[in-house]
Amino acid sequence: MKVKVPVWGYIVGIAMIFFGGCSTIQNTQKVFTPKLLEMQENMMNNVHAEFETVKMDSTIESSKDSLAIKRFNEFKTMKNSLHDMVGFTDHYKRWIVIFGYIGVVLSLLYIVGGVFLMVIKRFSLKIVYSALIAYITFGIVQMIVLSSGNNSGFAGISVIFNNIFGIGLDVCLLLIIIVCDKAAYRYVIPEVE
Repeated sequence: MKVKVPVWGYIVGIAMIFFGGCSTIQNTQKVFTPKLLEMQENMMNNVHAEFETVKMDSTIESSKDSLAIKRFNEFKTMKNSLHDMVGFTDHYKRWIVIFGYIGVVLSLLYIVGGVFLMVIKRFSLKIVYSALIAYITFGIVQMIVLSSGNNSGFAGISVIFNNIFGIGLDVCLLLIIIVCDKAAYRYVIPEVE
């Protein structure tokens, strides 16, 4: 007799596969964050250099010159505001890459846990519990480490809120699994042909 997967097993399994896929994409982006920041900084510096050239050009008429200087000052203010808002410390840049790589591995474990929740095996619940507890722990450690560096900018705050949301989802999924009937996963009878 084949044991059927409970409905909650399908629902939580599909949710874990979906959230694991989203986390894989997000963690992959974290790995490339420093390179994207460097590219952004280079673009801003190039625009800054162009404004400097226009400002220093003596052939510009005085009315256009004052307009160029005004635009240059607006750009400089915007660039400084953007840097203050999103400014990443070296601490953040170093750890975000490390957490990105670890997160990709844990996200794949999360997906595997979701798949095995929809396939009844003796070890299915162990994989699911391991994936959820590992990801909750990972989120807490990530919040602690990233908030410990003097990064009070938008990036640090967004990582904290993102992790709080993710931990909340993981705790909800874990509670659903704890509360629901797991008899189908405990008494797996080997198939005899």
